[in-house]
Amino acid sequence: MPMTAFGIRGVIEGFYGKPWSHTERIDMLNFMAKTRMNMYFLAPKDEPGHRRSWQELRPEHEILQLRELVSHATKLEIGFASAVSPGQTITYSDPGELAALKNRLKQYLECGVSAVGVFFDDIPNEFQSQLDAESFSSFAQAHAYIGNEIFNWLTTEYPDATLIICPTVYRGTGKEEYLVELGSALNSHIHLLWTGIQICSFRLDVRDAIIFEQSAHRKALYWDNYPVNDVAMIHELHIGPLRAREAGLVEHSEGLLSNPMWQAEASKIPLWTIADYLADPLAYDPDSSWERALMNVIPNDRDRSAFRSFARTSLGSCLNDDSAPEFSAALAGAAFHYRRKNMKAAVEILSTVADEISKACAVIQSADFTNPKLAIETAPWIADYARGGQILAEIAENLASHPDGTIVHMLAREVLTWRSRIFGDSLHMFLGELADDLNSSEFH
Repeated sequence: MPMTAFGIRGVIEGFYGKPWSHTERIDMLNFMAKTRMNMYFLAPKDEPGHRRSWQELRPEHEILQLRELVSHATKLEIGFASAVSPGQTITYSDPGELAALKNRLKQYLECGVSAVGVFFDDIPNEFQSQLDAESFSSFAQAHAYIGNEIFNWLTTEYPDATLIICPTVYRGTGKEEYLVELGSALNSHIHLLWTGIQICSFRLDVRDAIIFEQSAHRKALYWDNYPVNDVAMIHELHIGPLRAREAGLVEHSEGLLSNPMWQAEASKIPLWTIADYLADPLAYDPDSSWERALMNVIPNDRDRSAFRSFARTSLGSCLNDDSAPEFSAALAGAAFHYRRKNMKAAVEILSTVADEISKACAVIQSADFTNPKLAIETAPWIADYARGGQILAEIAENLASHPDGTIVHMLAREVLTWRSRIFGDSLHMFLGELADDLNSSEFH
């Protein structure tokens, strides 16, 4: 491992929606070992025991599975962490609630986890209990109290365990009053999670990391919300490489945990690039790392080539607004030619792209595609990708015979109804402009 590697390099299963299965978690641990990651943080928002039923001890079958995960992670030399999110219903000043929180964490610690988390994210910003409002001068003081009490308990009972807290204010400039107060009151050995300037930050840089460090009196442990696609992003497929994370963060953070998509297999593509960045940020190159990721996830040359064609039309995310670079360039070329009344050249471009899409889909959707789980997870986007190719073929035929703006307009409206974010905005914009052009007097 290069000397420039991040200390904590991992995955946090922290998304909203369907949690990963036990089998997927085991498989992800194997993948993480291959990519030199060293921490798995189990904290799925919609698993009942994480938030809604935080006071209740987990049933035996869950504990047995957790033991198996921890054991497997340990064999792979990966640290395993699990968290509880009590903030929606906890009364901070109630000793019984603190005892319940310790009992939940104790269940995890007895399974051998190396770190535990107490998360106060995505909760009301005001006390829900009048008793708390009378007992604490601020929200930050209440959270510091819980954090310090848990830390002191761990120091006595589980001295090798690490405590990680997700604050209520977990993104911003790093100068927020809550963060400053929490950082001043909280034991300095407790890690604080931070997502950066935004919930899904388009960049993470040293300047902001230094501000956080000065305000919170500790380096940030980044919770990087990429490639996660939950909540408002469920129709996006984030399979592009990690971008816009400064190499210098290795010296100004405790590490970085990536929050993946619920599509575990598809997540491996961006996670490979994230692992490359965390292992050697100075040498990291997003594009070459992405190519290596595809080779690992899809070893077969034919299948990888087909999936790569598709993936290059689904690169959009908070990190990249160029969803489909080659596809967009091809449509721009077709638009240039038809506007110059060179319909033959425009038709040739559209037909070529349509044929490429058709062939790629035939491979990905075939029974012998070598990564069937990846094909299943990406099927909704593949379906729209395939339909996009069919539309281009129809447009090529339209332009080659009798250009009809009405038909093109109908196709543009169809694309607008798609729920997936395949092609970004490029296909709809092309069709809309083509329809307007064909309906204009210049084309009649």
